[in-house]
Amino acid sequence: MSATSTVTVRGSTLPTVTAMHPADRHYRNQTVRLADLTVITDVVEDVTFENCTIEGPAVVALLDTNLANSRLEGDLDAVFWVIPPERETVMGAIALVRCTVVGCSLRRIGLAIPEGELDLYRRGFGI
Repeated sequence: MSATSTVTVRGSTLPTVTAMHPADRHYRNQTVRLADLTVITDVVEDVTFENCTIEGPAVVALLDTNLANSRLEGDLDAVFWVIPPERETVMGAIALVRCTVVGCSLRRIGLAIPEGELDLYRRGFGI
């Protein structure tokens, strides 16, 4: 698991984050850049994110992924990328497969959502 420490600059204590490692399976209380986890693949599988800030920029497709007690940051009308039912594949999105995302902030993240599930996701995020 990557480590987080602090550094003091001009009297302010700032967090520093070591590079993420794609083989890590659990992130807790960290800032996680999705780009660091998807250097050689566009799929993140079987990873738990707990009380993290998950950073984009990215569009994410949630596949068999549990998302609970988390919040989206940014323009809430712009975060949902609706996928029509006739589209069988999506290119350019990061797939979170069998992941658990609990108590996280999603910053600069768009969500690729099947058209039929848009209302469910809106309600889930209180929109």
